[in-house]
Amino acid sequence: MSFSPKDPVMTRVCLKVIAIFFLASQLSRADFVVAPEGDDQHPGTAQKPFATIQRAQAAARIRIANGLTRDLVIEIRNGRYILDEPLVFDQRDSGTSQHRVVYAAAAGHTPRISGGQKISNWKLMADGSFAASLADRRFRELFVGGERRQRARHPNTGFLRVETVGADRRTRFTAQPGDLEALGDLAGAEFVFLHDWCISRIPIKSMDRATRNVTTEFSVGYAQPHGEMNRFEPHPRYAIENHSAAWDTPGEWYLDEGLGRIRYLPLSGETPKTLEAIVPVANRLVEVRGPAHSAARICNLHFRGLSFEHCGWFPPARGYASAQATWHERRDGLKGGLNPILSAVTLDGVENCSFTACRFAQLGGSGLWLRDNCHDNKIKGNHFVDISGNGLMLGKGGKLSKEHATAGNHITNNLIERCGQQYFGAVAIWVGLARGTRVAHNVIRHHPYTG
Repeated sequence: MSFSPKDPVMTRVCLKVIAIFFLASQLSRADFVVAPEGDDQHPGTAQKPFATIQRAQAAARIRIANGLTRDLVIEIRNGRYILDEPLVFDQRDSGTSQHRVVYAAAAGHTPRISGGQKISNWKLMADGSFAASLADRRFRELFVGGERRQRARHPNTGFLRVETVGADRRTRFTAQPGDLEALGDLAGAEFVFLHDWCISRIPIKSMDRATRNVTTEFSVGYAQPHGEMNRFEPHPRYAIENHSAAWDTPGEWYLDEGLGRIRYLPLSGETPKTLEAIVPVANRLVEVRGPAHSAARICNLHFRGLSFEHCGWFPPARGYASAQATWHERRDGLKGGLNPILSAVTLDGVENCSFTACRFAQLGGSGLWLRDNCHDNKIKGNHFVDISGNGLMLGKGGKLSKEHATAGNHITNNLIERCGQQYFGAVAIWVGLARGTRVAHNVIRHHPYTG
C-alpha cells in the first residue's frame, strides 16, 4: 500500500484529473440525460432531460430488456438529487459481458446524490442561538456549509477520566471532582466511552451530584471480558454528548427529541436566513441487489463522477457497544451476534462493476460496502471523506462457499481520510474473508484508530 503523493493539494488534483480523464474519454455520448431542471415527462434527451435518476433508470431498464447492442450511458448533470429511500439496482439494471451500463456525471459536473434535508425554518432566539422545529426527525449529524458540526460535548476538547468504576464494571462509575457537577441532571445525555480499540455510546440514566456517581441506561462495552470499563486501565477516558448544559461553544448543536427541536450556536457571520444546514434523513443511498449465492451476478454496472452525501445511521436502541471496526452488538434480543455499521452504498452479487472518481462524504454510517458474492470489481480513484464509520468494506464473513465468497476485487488510487468521525474504532478499509484482493496506491490519513 502506497501513501504517496504526500502533498494533499496534488492528491486532490490527481483525483480531479482521473475524473476528467474517465468522463471525457469514455462518455462521448449519452443515451439518457438527467438534470434538476428537467421533467420526468420528457424523453430524457440532452435538450429535454429527465428530472430524476429513478426515471432514467426506468427508461434504461426498457432498453436493457430489449437487448443491449452497445454500452448504455445515463448522464447526470450538476445538482442535488434528494432521496428519502435508496436507489435500488437489480438484475434488470445489469449490463452484459460485452456491454456496460454506466451512470456517470456529465463532463465537468459533480452531481450530488443526497439523503439529507435542508433546515430552512431557523429562528433567532433571545440568547443569540438559532432554533428550528423538525417534527418526527431523528438524526446524529448536522452539516453546515459543507462541514460537520459538533454535537454539544463536554469537555469541548479532549476527554475526562473516570475516577472509579462500579462493582459490575458495566453500568456505573464515579466522576472525578469538578468534572460533571456543573452540568446538572445528565439523564438522556450520551456517554461516549473509549475502550482499548473501540468505543461505546450509551444513554445516561442518572447522576448523583453529591456523590458524582453516574449510572447508564444499558451496559457499557461488548459482552466479553475485554469490554469491561476498567479492563485495560483504571481511569479510562470518556466524554458527554447531546446535553443542553454541554452546549456552550459556537458551532455546537443539540437535538431535543422530546420537543422535536434543534438548537445551534452560530459561528461569527452566520444568520438564520443564510445558514445552509443539512441533516441526514435517508439511511441508505444506493443498494445493488444481486444474488448472494449464485454465479448469475449483476455485471458491468458502473458509477462514475458521482457524489454520495448525507446518509444517516442509528445505533441500536440499547446503545452502541462495538468490538472492532464498527462491528457492534445487535442488542435486540435476536440471534446474530455482531453486525457492522451499515454503509450508504451496498452491493451484493456483482461482477465486473466499478466506482470511479466518485465522492463519499458527510455520511453518518460507513461509505461503500461490497458485501456478499462480489467478484472482480474495481474501486478506483474515489474520495472518501468525513464519514462516521468505515470508509469502505469488502466481504462479510460467515459461512460462504469458496466460489461465492467475495474475490478478485481491486481497491486502488483512492483518497480515504477523516473516517471514524463518530465511531472512533472505525477503519479506512476493512476486508473480511475475501480472496484475491488487491489494495494498492491509496492515500489513507487522519483516522482515529487505524488505516
